[in-house]
Amino acid sequence: MSYIINNSRGQVIAVVADGTVNTTATDLSLVGRALTDYGTYENENYVFLLENFANNSAPPQPILGQLWYNADTDVISTYTSADAWVALATEPYVQAQKISPAFTGIPTAPTAAPGTATTQIASTAFVTNSPQFAGVPTAPTAAFGDATTQVATTAFVQGIRANTVLTGTPTAPFAPYNDNTSQLATTGFVQGEKFSPVFLGVPTAPTPDITVSNTQIATTRFVTNWTNALPTMSQQNANAVNITGGSISGITPLALVDGGTGSGTAAGARAGLQLGNIAIMNTSNIAFTGGSIGDTAITGGTVSGLSAPVPVASGGTGSANAAGARLNLGLGTISTQSSSGVAITGGSISGITPLAVADGGTGAGTPINARVNLGLGSLSTQSEGAVGITGGTITGITVLNASGVNITSGTITGITDISVADGGTGASEAFSARTNLGAAAAATTVTVGAGLTGSGTLGANLVIAFATNSNGYGNRYVSTLSPTGGQDGDIWYQI
Repeated sequence: MSYIINNSRGQVIAVVADGTVNTTATDLSLVGRALTDYGTYENENYVFLLENFANNSAPPQPILGQLWYNADTDVISTYTSADAWVALATEPYVQAQKISPAFTGIPTAPTAAPGTATTQIASTAFVTNSPQFAGVPTAPTAAFGDATTQVATTAFVQGIRANTVLTGTPTAPFAPYNDNTSQLATTGFVQGEKFSPVFLGVPTAPTPDITVSNTQIATTRFVTNWTNALPTMSQQNANAVNITGGSISGITPLALVDGGTGSGTAAGARAGLQLGNIAIMNTSNIAFTGGSIGDTAITGGTVSGLSAPVPVASGGTGSANAAGARLNLGLGTISTQSSSGVAITGGSISGITPLAVADGGTGAGTPINARVNLGLGSLSTQSEGAVGITGGTITGITVLNASGVNITSGTITGITDISVADGGTGASEAFSARTNLGAAAAATTVTVGAGLTGSGTLGANLVIAFATNSNGYGNRYVSTLSPTGGQDGDIWYQI
């Protein structure tokens, strides 16, 4: 049964068939059921996750939330919903952002103590907490040119205004927000500058302790100290949490859809997972009392010690030995033969694809096609008692029957005369044939009487002796002895 692989959002990303491995859906190898050597793929997956796919090129099949460590730049990136790799902020990047920051919105800062005259940021509370005198307060007049925190008396102010005497409630044009010229700053300008200020240069602020959690400004040192103190869990994304140790307790049992059992007890977990009582049995003492087993794949281990062999009806052989098992399963003797040494001694073979010529067959299902595939001509269909050769030539043989040719009937016509060297006469008529064979120019007739059948064998070598001046019409002698005596015309057959 194929595995259906979903992502954390319930979307199917792959269907992995049994005995296969999917390497195209993601950058990990998704292993199917009963795959040989599945451990190699699983262990490599762990390594890839540990090193965040470290390489000088991006992973080719990324999915949302995947991390990639660029081995060339030492920068780690994440794959976003925009189908793009986005680099995560490194410590050098964060530090660079703390140089001359441009705040937006409504930034806050701790309120300095009254009388503070340092580089600490002045909050609106610090500015508005300036004393509001009543009546006619007096104070020592500071020396001209004094630029300390001493209260400026009217005499001091008058002395530095270049003979300008302001009376009543002096006013001035309201300078625009963020003005940085020599224009007079009205009270309205000062109050306006306290909202969403834009700092320039390198603003500084006191660094709070990492336990502080209020509106105080967080300096770059505070951010660095705080992030360095965070455990590794805080650096993980919610959709890619990796817990490698410790324990989880006190939580609501994880639901089945979240990869849990939905129960806080073993019995409840088994019920939620729809496990039967076989789940609590030991491998050394399994007891099947009913039902059936189907679609089960056992890929390792052993089954032994059964009280009786599993019957054929239950998927077994019903026997404790090989011979009995073959008998019960209706297997014949061919079931014990190796594929490289099959011996079929009887019966018939039908309904198969014709065996190819290369496998010892004819590659055809009809006699005509078989002869064509084997390169046989029309001569192959003739019987030895009725051979008919109607054309072509016969050459290159020693004698016609020297290699075992036995033509007992039929005719050979229309061929080129067989040469003497190939066992023929090299001629198409008797006179030329005798000439080619070195025989007498005219036909010679030897008439043999019945005496030749008397004794001996004509299959042995014979010596025919003609008497001097024989005309071939004398006495005939058949003997095992050498010729002797005789007269003109006698013929002696020594056998």
